[in-house]
Amino acid sequence: MLATEAVVLDTSVVSIFLKVSAVHESRRSAIESYVRGKIALVSFVSVAELLFWAESRNWGEKRRDELDQRLRVYGILNPSRTTAQLWAIKRRECKAIGVDVAPHDMWIAAAAFEYDLTVVANDGIFGRIPGLKVHSM
Repeated sequence: MLATEAVVLDTSVVSIFLKVSAVHESRRSAIESYVRGKIALVSFVSVAELLFWAESRNWGEKRRDELDQRLRVYGILNPSRTTAQLWAIKRRECKAIGVDVAPHDMWIAAAAFEYDLTVVANDGIFGRIPGLKVHSM
């Protein structure tokens, strides 16, 4: 039996599913197509970012319920000692070559490194992290 591939979704990719706009429809379709048949995971930091988004925008109960429903679709990658070590190593490596990766993005990358996963990203910073497997949307 073949193992199912797992991928880590960047926060900006997950957020596309929360935006109601025709502009995002083609991206949503592309993401759904790419992720179909795969195990979709998110980092704990993406969950925190999205919850902060709801808090800072004073979302009502309906929008918060929609967010909760969306997040239930994904497995959550919580950090371990190994994740923290990879975060430190990879962030140092990036700084050494002049690539400034925000701490929250590096947590996503560190989880991907730990489990040898591809990051599904909607921005270019992940493509600048040496050795990281990235699928850009």
